[in-house]
Amino acid sequence: MATVCWALTRLRIRRVKCDETKPECQRCTKTGRKCEGYKHVLKSRDQSPAAAASFRNPSFLVVPQKPHPTSIPRNPSRSISPDSAENRSFFFFQTQTLPKWTEFFDSELWSQKILQLSHSEPAIKHGILALSTMHERFESTSPLFSTKTNDFAFVQYMHAVKHSNDLLTAHQEGKIDLEKVLIACIIFTCYENLAGNYRAANMHLRNGMRILRQHKANVSSERQTSAAAESIAHVLYRFDLQAMTFSDNASPYDYGFENPPDCPRVPDVYTRNLDARNDLVGLLRCMMWISGIANINPHAPEHPIWLRIYTELMGSFEKWESAFDKYSCNIPLHEQGDPKIYAGNTLLKMYTIMARTVVLAGAGMRTEMAWDSFVDSFKTIVDLAETIPPSLSRSQTPSEYSTAPTVKRRPSSFSPSFELSPIVPLFLTACRCRDPVLRRRAIAILLNCRRREGVWDSFGAGMVSLQCVKIEEGIDATVDLGPDNWLPLNPECTDGSQVPEIKRVQDVFVSVNMTERQIGVNYLLRSGETVDRYVKF
Repeated sequence: MATVCWALTRLRIRRVKCDETKPECQRCTKTGRKCEGYKHVLKSRDQSPAAAASFRNPSFLVVPQKPHPTSIPRNPSRSISPDSAENRSFFFFQTQTLPKWTEFFDSELWSQKILQLSHSEPAIKHGILALSTMHERFESTSPLFSTKTNDFAFVQYMHAVKHSNDLLTAHQEGKIDLEKVLIACIIFTCYENLAGNYRAANMHLRNGMRILRQHKANVSSERQTSAAAESIAHVLYRFDLQAMTFSDNASPYDYGFENPPDCPRVPDVYTRNLDARNDLVGLLRCMMWISGIANINPHAPEHPIWLRIYTELMGSFEKWESAFDKYSCNIPLHEQGDPKIYAGNTLLKMYTIMARTVVLAGAGMRTEMAWDSFVDSFKTIVDLAETIPPSLSRSQTPSEYSTAPTVKRRPSSFSPSFELSPIVPLFLTACRCRDPVLRRRAIAILLNCRRREGVWDSFGAGMVSLQCVKIEEGIDATVDLGPDNWLPLNPECTDGSQVPEIKRVQDVFVSVNMTERQIGVNYLLRSGETVDRYVKF
Protein backbone atom coordinates (compact mmCIF):
# COMPACT_ATOMS: atom_id res chain seq x y z
CA MET A 1 0.00 0.00 0.00
CA ALA A 2 2.80 2.42 0.86
CA THR A 3 4.36 1.99 -2.57
CA VAL A 4 1.18 2.98 -4.39
CA CYS A 5 0.51 5.73 -1.88
CA TRP A 6 3.79 7.40 -2.81
CA ALA A 7 3.79 6.25 -6.40
CA LEU A 8 2.93 9.57 -8.03
CA THR A 9 4.58 11.89 -5.54
CA ARG A 10 7.47 12.70 -7.84
CA LEU A 11 5.50 12.74 -11.06
CA ARG A 12 4.65 16.39 -10.63
CA ILE A 13 6.98 19.34 -10.84
CA ARG A 14 7.21 20.33 -7.21
CA ARG A 15 7.31 23.69 -5.53
CA VAL A 16 8.60 25.15 -2.29
CA LYS A 17 5.40 26.04 -0.45
CA CYS A 18 5.78 29.45 1.17
CA ASP A 19 5.11 29.69 4.92
CA GLU A 20 3.74 33.24 4.47
CA THR A 21 6.47 35.00 6.47
CA LYS A 22 6.98 38.43 4.91
CA PRO A 23 8.83 39.76 3.01
CA GLU A 24 10.44 36.40 2.23
CA CYS A 25 9.29 33.10 3.66
CA GLN A 26 11.69 31.26 5.94
CA ARG A 27 10.99 27.92 4.27
CA CYS A 28 12.39 29.22 0.99
CA THR A 29 15.36 31.09 2.44
CA LYS A 30 16.39 28.22 4.73
CA THR A 31 16.77 25.98 1.69
CA GLY A 32 18.81 28.56 -0.17
CA ARG A 33 16.07 29.39 -2.64
CA LYS A 34 14.84 32.83 -3.59
CA CYS A 35 11.31 33.38 -2.34
CA GLU A 36 8.95 34.46 -5.11
CA GLY A 37 5.87 34.30 -2.93
CA TYR A 38 5.42 38.01 -2.23
CA LYS A 39 6.69 39.72 -5.36
CA HIS A 40 3.10 40.44 -6.30
CA VAL A 41 2.66 42.54 -3.13
CA LEU A 42 5.33 44.98 -4.27
CA LYS A 43 3.78 45.55 -7.69
CA SER A 44 1.04 48.01 -8.44
CA ARG A 45 -2.14 46.07 -8.97
CA ASP A 46 -3.17 48.14 -11.96
CA GLN A 47 0.09 47.67 -13.86
CA SER A 48 -0.22 44.00 -14.76
CA PRO A 49 -2.62 41.76 -16.65
CA ALA A 50 -3.03 39.93 -13.36
CA ALA A 51 -4.76 42.99 -11.98
CA ALA A 52 -8.02 41.96 -13.53
CA ALA A 53 -8.28 39.07 -11.14
CA SER A 54 -8.41 41.46 -8.21
CA PHE A 55 -11.65 42.88 -9.55
CA ARG A 56 -13.32 39.48 -9.46
CA ASN A 57 -16.31 39.27 -7.20
CA PRO A 58 -15.36 37.04 -4.23
CA SER A 59 -19.00 35.98 -3.97
CA PHE A 60 -18.62 34.14 -7.28
CA LEU A 61 -19.64 31.06 -5.35
CA VAL A 62 -23.38 31.24 -4.77
CA VAL A 63 -25.56 28.77 -6.63
CA PRO A 64 -29.29 29.57 -6.84
CA GLN A 65 -31.68 26.68 -7.16
CA LYS A 66 -33.81 27.53 -10.21
CA PRO A 67 -31.89 28.80 -13.25
CA HIS A 68 -33.89 29.73 -16.33
CA PRO A 69 -32.38 28.80 -19.71
CA THR A 70 -32.05 31.51 -22.35
CA SER A 71 -32.02 31.10 -26.10
CA ILE A 72 -28.84 31.42 -28.14
CA PRO A 73 -28.37 31.36 -31.91
CA ARG A 74 -27.76 27.89 -33.35
CA ASN A 75 -25.54 29.06 -36.20
CA PRO A 76 -23.69 32.16 -35.07
CA SER A 77 -21.95 34.23 -37.70
CA ARG A 78 -18.30 35.21 -37.61
CA SER A 79 -19.31 38.82 -37.05
CA ILE A 80 -19.49 39.41 -33.34
CA SER A 81 -19.16 43.17 -33.02
CA PRO A 82 -19.34 46.48 -34.91
CA ASP A 83 -15.65 46.81 -34.04
CA SER A 84 -13.37 45.46 -36.78
CA ALA A 85 -10.57 44.57 -34.34
CA GLU A 86 -12.95 42.46 -32.27
CA ASN A 87 -14.27 40.71 -35.39
CA ARG A 88 -10.73 39.99 -36.53
CA SER A 89 -9.83 38.53 -33.14
CA PHE A 90 -12.97 36.39 -33.10
CA PHE A 91 -12.17 35.11 -36.60
CA PHE A 92 -8.65 34.20 -35.44
CA PHE A 93 -10.10 32.27 -32.51
CA GLN A 94 -12.41 30.29 -34.79
CA THR A 95 -9.88 29.54 -37.52
CA GLN A 96 -6.60 29.27 -35.60
CA THR A 97 -7.14 28.77 -31.88
CA LEU A 98 -10.03 26.29 -31.88
CA PRO A 99 -8.42 23.72 -34.24
CA LYS A 100 -5.37 23.58 -31.98
CA TRP A 101 -7.47 23.69 -28.82
CA THR A 102 -9.27 20.53 -29.96
CA GLU A 103 -6.34 18.78 -31.64
CA PHE A 104 -6.71 15.47 -29.80
CA PHE A 105 -10.40 15.37 -28.91
CA ASP A 106 -13.52 17.04 -30.29
CA SER A 107 -15.28 19.46 -27.97
CA GLU A 108 -18.81 20.65 -28.61
CA LEU A 109 -18.41 22.87 -25.57
CA TRP A 110 -15.69 24.95 -27.25
CA SER A 111 -16.66 24.63 -30.90
CA GLN A 112 -20.41 25.18 -30.41
CA LYS A 113 -21.64 26.17 -26.96
CA ILE A 114 -19.01 28.79 -26.17
CA LEU A 115 -19.06 30.25 -29.69
CA GLN A 116 -22.84 30.56 -29.48
CA LEU A 117 -22.69 32.22 -26.08
CA SER A 118 -20.12 34.68 -27.40
CA HIS A 119 -22.97 36.31 -29.33
CA SER A 120 -25.18 36.79 -26.29
CA GLU A 121 -22.97 37.00 -23.19
CA PRO A 122 -20.48 39.92 -23.07
CA ALA A 123 -18.34 38.27 -20.37
CA ILE A 124 -17.79 35.23 -22.57
CA LYS A 125 -17.32 37.27 -25.76
CA HIS A 126 -14.62 39.51 -24.30
CA GLY A 127 -12.94 36.56 -22.59
CA ILE A 128 -12.70 34.72 -25.92
CA LEU A 129 -11.25 37.83 -27.60
CA ALA A 130 -8.62 38.12 -24.86
CA LEU A 131 -7.66 34.45 -25.30
CA SER A 132 -7.47 34.83 -29.07
CA THR A 133 -5.17 37.84 -28.78
CA MET A 134 -2.86 36.03 -26.36
CA HIS A 135 -2.63 33.08 -28.75
CA GLU A 136 -1.77 35.34 -31.68
CA ARG A 137 0.97 37.01 -29.68
CA PHE A 138 2.54 33.65 -28.87
CA GLU A 139 2.59 33.01 -32.63
CA SER A 140 4.38 36.30 -33.35
CA THR A 141 7.33 38.19 -31.93
CA SER A 142 5.09 40.75 -30.25
CA PRO A 143 5.48 41.17 -26.48
CA LEU A 144 3.07 38.94 -24.61
CA PHE A 145 2.22 41.55 -22.02
CA SER A 146 1.85 45.29 -21.90
CA THR A 147 1.22 47.65 -19.02
CA LYS A 148 -0.49 50.13 -21.33
CA THR A 149 -4.11 50.74 -20.45
CA ASN A 150 -5.10 50.39 -24.12
CA ASP A 151 -3.51 46.97 -24.60
CA PHE A 152 -6.12 45.03 -26.59
CA ALA A 153 -5.84 41.71 -24.73
CA PHE A 154 -5.88 43.36 -21.32
CA VAL A 155 -8.78 45.65 -22.25
CA GLN A 156 -10.80 42.67 -23.46
CA TYR A 157 -10.04 40.73 -20.31
CA MET A 158 -11.02 43.66 -18.10
CA HIS A 159 -14.30 43.93 -20.01
CA ALA A 160 -14.85 40.21 -19.43
CA VAL A 161 -14.20 40.55 -15.71
CA LYS A 162 -16.54 43.54 -15.44
CA HIS A 163 -19.35 41.72 -17.24
CA SER A 164 -18.76 38.58 -15.16
CA ASN A 165 -20.05 40.49 -12.16
CA ASP A 166 -23.24 41.23 -14.10
CA LEU A 167 -23.37 37.56 -15.01
CA LEU A 168 -23.06 36.63 -11.36
CA THR A 169 -25.83 39.00 -10.33
CA ALA A 170 -28.16 37.61 -12.99
CA HIS A 171 -27.32 34.09 -11.85
CA GLN A 172 -28.04 34.90 -8.21
CA GLU A 173 -31.42 36.28 -9.29
CA GLY A 174 -32.16 33.03 -11.13
CA LYS A 175 -32.17 34.69 -14.56
CA ILE A 176 -29.40 32.58 -16.14
CA ASP A 177 -28.19 29.03 -15.67
CA LEU A 178 -25.11 27.71 -13.92
CA GLU A 179 -23.36 26.77 -17.16
CA LYS A 180 -22.60 30.37 -18.11
CA VAL A 181 -21.04 31.10 -14.74
CA LEU A 182 -18.78 28.05 -14.97
CA ILE A 183 -17.83 28.83 -18.57
CA ALA A 184 -16.72 32.28 -17.42
CA CYS A 185 -14.57 30.58 -14.74
CA ILE A 186 -13.05 28.33 -17.41
CA ILE A 187 -12.21 31.23 -19.73
CA PHE A 188 -10.65 33.26 -16.90
CA THR A 189 -8.56 30.25 -15.86
CA CYS A 190 -7.37 29.81 -19.45
CA TYR A 191 -6.39 33.45 -19.81
CA GLU A 192 -4.49 33.66 -16.53
CA ASN A 193 -2.61 30.44 -17.33
CA LEU A 194 -1.58 31.76 -20.74
CA ALA A 195 -0.50 35.00 -19.08
CA GLY A 196 1.50 33.06 -16.50
CA ASN A 197 -0.53 34.43 -13.59
CA TYR A 198 -0.78 31.06 -11.89
CA ARG A 199 -2.02 32.43 -8.58
CA ALA A 200 -4.99 34.10 -10.29
CA ALA A 201 -5.60 31.05 -12.48
CA ASN A 202 -5.63 28.84 -9.41
CA MET A 203 -8.16 31.16 -7.76
CA HIS A 204 -10.51 30.94 -10.75
CA LEU A 205 -10.16 27.16 -10.88
CA ARG A 206 -10.82 26.75 -7.17
CA ASN A 207 -13.91 28.98 -7.48
CA GLY A 208 -15.19 26.92 -10.39
CA MET A 209 -14.64 23.65 -8.54
CA ARG A 210 -16.38 25.08 -5.47
CA ILE A 211 -19.39 26.18 -7.50
CA LEU A 212 -19.56 22.74 -9.12
CA ARG A 213 -19.49 20.96 -5.75
CA GLN A 214 -22.22 23.21 -4.38
CA HIS A 215 -24.36 22.55 -7.43
CA LYS A 216 -23.94 18.78 -7.14
CA ALA A 217 -24.82 18.91 -3.46
CA ASN A 218 -28.03 20.78 -4.24
CA VAL A 219 -29.16 18.62 -7.15
CA SER A 220 -31.00 15.40 -6.38
CA SER A 221 -29.51 12.16 -7.68
CA GLU A 222 -32.64 11.52 -9.74
CA ARG A 223 -32.28 14.72 -11.72
CA GLN A 224 -30.52 14.32 -15.07
CA THR A 225 -27.47 16.52 -15.62
CA SER A 226 -27.29 18.19 -19.04
CA ALA A 227 -24.61 17.17 -21.52
CA ALA A 228 -23.21 20.71 -21.49
CA ALA A 229 -22.96 20.69 -17.69
CA GLU A 230 -21.11 17.36 -17.80
CA SER A 231 -18.70 18.73 -20.42
CA ILE A 232 -18.02 21.79 -18.31
CA ALA A 233 -17.37 19.64 -15.24
CA HIS A 234 -14.87 17.48 -17.13
CA VAL A 235 -13.01 20.58 -18.37
CA LEU A 236 -12.62 21.69 -14.76
CA TYR A 237 -11.44 18.21 -13.77
CA ARG A 238 -8.76 18.32 -16.48
CA PHE A 239 -7.66 21.73 -15.24
CA ASP A 240 -7.52 20.28 -11.73
CA LEU A 241 -5.27 17.44 -12.90
CA GLN A 242 -2.91 19.96 -14.50
CA ALA A 243 -2.78 21.89 -11.23
CA MET A 244 -1.93 18.67 -9.38
CA THR A 245 0.96 17.82 -11.71
CA PHE A 246 2.41 21.32 -11.78
CA SER A 247 2.59 23.70 -8.83
CA ASP A 248 5.04 26.57 -8.63
CA ASN A 249 5.78 28.72 -5.59
CA ALA A 250 2.87 31.06 -6.30
CA SER A 251 0.21 28.38 -6.67
CA PRO A 252 0.73 25.30 -4.49
CA TYR A 253 -2.00 22.69 -4.79
CA ASP A 254 -4.13 22.41 -1.67
CA TYR A 255 -4.64 18.75 -0.76
CA GLY A 256 -7.20 17.92 1.90
CA PHE A 257 -9.84 15.44 3.02
CA GLU A 258 -12.63 18.00 2.68
CA ASN A 259 -13.08 17.63 -1.08
CA PRO A 260 -11.48 14.45 -2.42
CA PRO A 261 -11.95 13.58 -6.11
CA ASP A 262 -14.62 11.09 -7.12
CA CYS A 263 -13.41 7.79 -8.53
CA PRO A 264 -15.20 7.24 -11.87
CA ARG A 265 -17.48 4.30 -12.51
CA VAL A 266 -15.77 2.52 -15.38
CA PRO A 267 -17.98 0.65 -17.89
CA ASP A 268 -17.20 -2.76 -19.35
CA VAL A 269 -16.36 -1.21 -22.72
CA TYR A 270 -16.09 2.29 -24.19
CA THR A 271 -17.80 3.41 -27.37
CA ARG A 272 -16.05 6.81 -27.53
CA ASN A 273 -12.53 7.81 -26.63
CA LEU A 274 -13.95 10.98 -25.06
CA ASP A 275 -15.53 8.88 -22.32
CA ALA A 276 -12.32 6.91 -21.87
CA ARG A 277 -10.39 10.17 -21.53
CA ASN A 278 -12.79 11.56 -18.93
CA ASP A 279 -12.54 8.42 -16.80
CA LEU A 280 -8.76 8.27 -17.13
CA VAL A 281 -8.49 11.87 -15.95
CA GLY A 282 -10.67 10.94 -12.97
CA LEU A 283 -8.40 8.01 -12.14
CA LEU A 284 -5.25 10.12 -12.47
CA ARG A 285 -6.74 12.75 -10.17
CA CYS A 286 -7.37 10.02 -7.59
CA MET A 287 -3.82 8.73 -7.97
CA MET A 288 -2.36 12.20 -7.54
CA TRP A 289 -4.63 12.89 -4.57
CA ILE A 290 -3.78 9.75 -2.57
CA SER A 291 -0.05 10.34 -3.11
CA GLY A 292 -0.22 14.10 -2.57
CA ILE A 293 -2.15 13.99 0.68
CA ALA A 294 0.02 11.15 2.02
CA ASN A 295 3.08 13.24 1.19
CA ILE A 296 1.73 15.96 3.48
CA ASN A 297 0.20 13.72 6.15
CA PRO A 298 1.98 10.40 6.87
CA HIS A 299 -1.12 9.17 8.72
CA ALA A 300 -3.40 9.77 5.74
CA PRO A 301 -3.43 6.07 4.68
CA GLU A 302 -5.21 5.30 7.97
CA HIS A 303 -8.06 7.69 7.17
CA PRO A 304 -11.30 6.03 5.96
CA ILE A 305 -11.67 8.47 3.03
CA TRP A 306 -8.13 7.71 1.84
CA LEU A 307 -8.72 3.97 2.18
CA ARG A 308 -12.00 4.19 0.25
CA ILE A 309 -10.51 6.09 -2.68
CA TYR A 310 -7.44 3.85 -2.72
CA THR A 311 -9.59 0.70 -2.83
CA GLU A 312 -11.86 2.08 -5.55
CA LEU A 313 -8.89 3.26 -7.59
CA MET A 314 -7.06 -0.05 -7.61
CA GLY A 315 -10.02 -1.91 -9.07
CA SER A 316 -11.07 0.87 -11.43
CA PHE A 317 -7.69 1.33 -13.12
CA GLU A 318 -7.47 -2.32 -14.16
CA LYS A 319 -11.07 -2.18 -15.36
CA TRP A 320 -10.29 0.97 -17.36
CA GLU A 321 -7.40 -0.69 -19.16
CA SER A 322 -9.61 -3.65 -20.05
CA ALA A 323 -12.46 -1.43 -21.28
CA PHE A 324 -10.11 0.74 -23.34
CA ASP A 325 -8.42 -2.30 -24.87
CA LYS A 326 -11.82 -3.58 -26.00
CA TYR A 327 -12.62 -0.21 -27.52
CA SER A 328 -9.24 -0.03 -29.28
CA CYS A 329 -9.78 -3.46 -30.85
CA ASN A 330 -13.25 -2.54 -32.11
CA ILE A 331 -12.97 1.02 -33.40
CA PRO A 332 -15.77 1.71 -35.91
CA LEU A 333 -14.67 1.74 -39.55
CA HIS A 334 -15.60 5.39 -40.04
CA GLU A 335 -13.25 6.35 -37.17
CA GLN A 336 -10.28 4.16 -38.09
CA GLY A 337 -8.86 6.63 -40.59
CA ASP A 338 -9.60 9.73 -38.53
CA PRO A 339 -6.28 11.37 -37.49
CA LYS A 340 -7.90 13.03 -34.47
CA ILE A 341 -9.27 9.71 -33.19
CA TYR A 342 -5.84 8.15 -33.70
CA ALA A 343 -4.07 11.03 -31.95
CA GLY A 344 -6.49 10.94 -29.01
CA ASN A 345 -6.19 7.18 -28.60
CA THR A 346 -2.41 7.40 -28.83
CA LEU A 347 -2.37 10.06 -26.14
CA LEU A 348 -4.48 7.88 -23.83
CA LYS A 349 -2.07 4.98 -24.35
CA MET A 350 0.85 7.23 -23.39
CA TYR A 351 -0.84 8.31 -20.17
CA THR A 352 -1.78 4.73 -19.33
CA ILE A 353 1.81 3.54 -19.76
CA MET A 354 3.06 6.50 -17.74
CA ALA A 355 0.70 5.83 -14.83
CA ARG A 356 1.46 2.11 -14.78
CA THR A 357 5.22 2.77 -14.91
CA VAL A 358 5.12 5.29 -12.07
CA VAL A 359 3.17 2.89 -9.86
CA LEU A 360 5.38 -0.12 -10.60
CA ALA A 361 8.57 1.88 -10.11
CA GLY A 362 7.29 3.26 -6.82
CA ALA A 363 8.15 6.71 -8.22
CA GLY A 364 11.78 6.01 -7.32
CA MET A 365 11.08 6.57 -3.64
CA ARG A 366 13.48 3.88 -2.45
CA THR A 367 15.96 4.23 -5.29
CA GLU A 368 16.12 6.14 -8.55
CA MET A 369 17.61 3.00 -10.08
CA ALA A 370 14.09 1.50 -9.99
CA TRP A 371 13.26 3.38 -13.19
CA ASP A 372 15.92 1.47 -15.14
CA SER A 373 13.71 -1.61 -15.35
CA PHE A 374 11.15 0.27 -17.46
CA VAL A 375 13.19 1.37 -20.45
CA ASP A 376 10.81 -0.48 -22.77
CA SER A 377 7.85 1.44 -21.35
CA PHE A 378 9.64 4.76 -21.81
CA LYS A 379 10.55 3.77 -25.36
CA THR A 380 6.90 3.05 -26.13
CA ILE A 381 5.91 6.49 -24.82
CA VAL A 382 8.44 8.20 -27.09
CA ASP A 383 7.59 5.99 -30.07
CA LEU A 384 3.91 6.83 -29.67
CA ALA A 385 4.59 10.56 -29.32
CA GLU A 386 6.55 10.57 -32.56
CA THR A 387 3.56 9.19 -34.46
CA ILE A 388 1.15 11.96 -33.49
CA PRO A 389 0.50 14.43 -36.34
CA PRO A 390 0.85 17.29 -36.96
CA SER A 391 2.05 19.43 -34.03
CA LEU A 392 4.14 16.63 -32.55
CA SER A 393 5.46 15.38 -35.86
CA ARG A 394 8.21 12.83 -35.94
CA SER A 395 11.71 14.02 -35.13
CA GLN A 396 14.53 12.09 -36.70
CA THR A 397 16.23 9.67 -34.35
CA PRO A 398 19.99 9.31 -34.65
CA SER A 399 21.83 6.07 -34.24
CA GLU A 400 23.06 5.23 -30.79
CA TYR A 401 26.45 6.90 -31.05
CA SER A 402 25.80 9.73 -33.50
CA THR A 403 25.85 13.29 -32.23
CA ALA A 404 22.85 14.84 -34.01
CA PRO A 405 20.20 14.33 -36.64
CA THR A 406 21.20 15.49 -40.09
CA VAL A 407 18.01 17.41 -40.92
CA LYS A 408 17.14 20.77 -39.40
CA ARG A 409 13.41 20.86 -38.82
CA ARG A 410 11.32 23.98 -39.08
CA PRO A 411 9.89 25.15 -35.76
CA SER A 412 6.17 24.46 -35.62
CA SER A 413 3.56 27.07 -34.83
CA PHE A 414 2.47 27.59 -31.25
CA SER A 415 -0.34 25.28 -30.17
CA PRO A 416 -2.23 26.38 -27.05
CA SER A 417 -4.56 23.96 -25.33
CA PHE A 418 -6.07 23.27 -21.97
CA GLU A 419 -6.72 19.62 -22.69
CA LEU A 420 -4.44 16.62 -22.29
CA SER A 421 -1.28 16.65 -24.37
CA PRO A 422 1.93 14.57 -24.54
CA ILE A 423 3.93 17.04 -22.43
CA VAL A 424 3.65 15.30 -19.04
CA PRO A 425 4.51 11.74 -20.23
CA LEU A 426 7.44 13.11 -22.25
CA PHE A 427 8.70 15.21 -19.34
CA LEU A 428 8.59 12.18 -17.05
CA THR A 429 10.48 10.15 -19.67
CA ALA A 430 13.17 12.80 -20.14
CA CYS A 431 13.80 13.06 -16.39
CA ARG A 432 13.34 9.46 -15.22
CA CYS A 433 14.55 7.38 -18.15
CA ARG A 434 18.34 7.37 -18.03
CA ASP A 435 18.77 5.78 -21.46
CA PRO A 436 20.77 8.56 -23.19
CA VAL A 437 19.09 8.27 -26.59
CA LEU A 438 15.50 7.88 -25.38
CA ARG A 439 15.63 10.87 -23.07
CA ARG A 440 17.13 13.01 -25.84
CA ARG A 441 14.35 11.96 -28.18
CA ALA A 442 11.80 13.02 -25.56
CA ILE A 443 13.52 16.38 -25.05
CA ALA A 444 13.71 17.01 -28.81
CA ILE A 445 9.96 16.48 -29.16
CA LEU A 446 9.24 18.82 -26.26
CA LEU A 447 11.49 21.55 -27.64
CA ASN A 448 10.23 21.24 -31.20
CA CYS A 449 6.48 21.11 -30.67
CA ARG A 450 5.80 24.53 -29.06
CA ARG A 451 2.72 23.45 -27.17
CA ARG A 452 0.99 24.76 -24.07
CA GLU A 453 -1.17 22.46 -21.96
CA GLY A 454 -2.65 24.73 -19.35
CA VAL A 455 0.20 25.48 -16.95
CA TRP A 456 2.55 23.16 -18.84
CA ASP A 457 4.74 24.67 -21.57
CA SER A 458 6.45 22.14 -23.84
CA PHE A 459 9.52 24.27 -24.45
CA GLY A 460 9.85 25.12 -20.76
CA ALA A 461 9.45 21.45 -19.82
CA GLY A 462 12.05 20.55 -22.43
CA MET A 463 14.56 23.08 -21.10
CA VAL A 464 14.04 21.97 -17.48
CA SER A 465 14.54 18.31 -18.42
CA LEU A 466 17.54 19.25 -20.60
CA GLN A 467 19.36 20.65 -17.59
CA CYS A 468 18.40 17.53 -15.63
CA VAL A 469 20.16 15.40 -18.26
CA LYS A 470 23.23 17.64 -18.26
CA ILE A 471 23.52 17.46 -14.48
CA GLU A 472 23.14 13.68 -14.34
CA GLU A 473 25.48 12.95 -17.25
CA GLY A 474 28.14 15.47 -16.23
CA ILE A 475 27.67 17.71 -19.28
CA ASP A 476 28.57 21.38 -18.93
CA ALA A 477 25.53 23.63 -18.63
CA THR A 478 26.79 25.79 -21.52
CA VAL A 479 26.89 22.97 -24.10
CA ASP A 480 24.64 23.99 -26.98
CA LEU A 481 21.99 21.90 -28.64
CA GLY A 482 22.65 20.63 -32.14
CA PRO A 483 20.30 20.63 -35.13
CA ASP A 484 16.72 19.64 -34.36
CA ASN A 485 17.33 20.48 -30.68
CA TRP A 486 19.41 17.35 -30.19
CA LEU A 487 21.80 17.29 -27.22
CA PRO A 488 25.12 15.71 -28.31
CA LEU A 489 25.75 12.38 -26.64
CA ASN A 490 28.39 12.16 -23.95
CA PRO A 491 30.86 9.41 -24.99
CA GLU A 492 31.43 8.68 -21.29
CA CYS A 493 27.74 7.94 -20.75
CA THR A 494 26.48 5.48 -23.35
CA ASP A 495 24.14 3.57 -21.03
CA GLY A 496 21.68 4.60 -18.33
CA SER A 497 23.35 2.37 -15.77
CA GLN A 498 26.41 4.64 -15.97
CA VAL A 499 24.50 7.39 -14.15
CA PRO A 500 25.17 6.57 -10.46
CA GLU A 501 22.45 6.84 -7.84
CA ILE A 502 24.00 9.79 -6.02
CA LYS A 503 24.08 11.88 -9.22
CA ARG A 504 20.46 11.26 -10.13
CA VAL A 505 17.90 14.04 -9.74
CA GLN A 506 15.08 13.01 -7.41
CA ASP A 507 13.09 16.27 -7.18
CA VAL A 508 12.58 19.37 -9.29
CA PHE A 509 11.42 22.68 -7.77
CA VAL A 510 10.46 25.50 -10.11
CA SER A 511 9.52 29.16 -10.02
CA VAL A 512 8.12 30.53 -13.28
CA ASN A 513 8.41 34.14 -14.44
CA MET A 514 6.22 34.34 -17.54
CA THR A 515 6.90 38.02 -18.19
CA GLU A 516 10.63 37.39 -18.53
CA ARG A 517 10.05 33.90 -20.00
CA GLN A 518 12.36 32.45 -17.37
CA ILE A 519 12.16 29.48 -14.99
CA GLY A 520 14.21 29.26 -11.83
CA VAL A 521 14.90 25.57 -11.18
CA ASN A 522 16.31 23.83 -8.13
CA TYR A 523 17.36 20.22 -8.73
CA LEU A 524 17.63 18.01 -5.65
CA LEU A 525 20.01 15.11 -6.20
CA ARG A 526 19.79 11.75 -4.48
CA SER A 527 23.00 12.62 -2.62
CA GLY A 528 21.24 15.58 -1.00
CA GLU A 529 23.13 18.10 -3.10
CA THR A 530 21.13 20.85 -4.80
CA VAL A 531 21.87 22.51 -8.13
CA ASP A 532 20.27 25.80 -9.21
CA ARG A 533 19.73 26.69 -12.86
CA TYR A 534 17.82 29.35 -14.76
CA VAL A 535 16.35 28.47 -18.12
CA LYS A 536 14.68 30.64 -20.75
CA PHE A 537 11.64 29.43 -22.61
